[in-house]
Amino acid sequence: MPYKKIICATDGSPTAEHAQRVAVAIAKVSRAQLILVHGCSHAAQGEAVVQKAKEQLK
Repeated sequence: MPYKKIICATDGSPTAEHAQRVAVAIAKVSRAQLILVHGCSHAAQGEAVVQKAKEQLK
């Protein structure tokens, strides 16, 4: 049964980036909605994470 939604939390660490790449790959194969969650103290940090995730989805 394919996934419909995948939630991936990230903190920008190398381990979290690996998990994000895996989540992107699974979302592509499953055609699932990917929800990326990132908590940060500065909005610019969050924007960089979102941009990186968008690039991986291409």
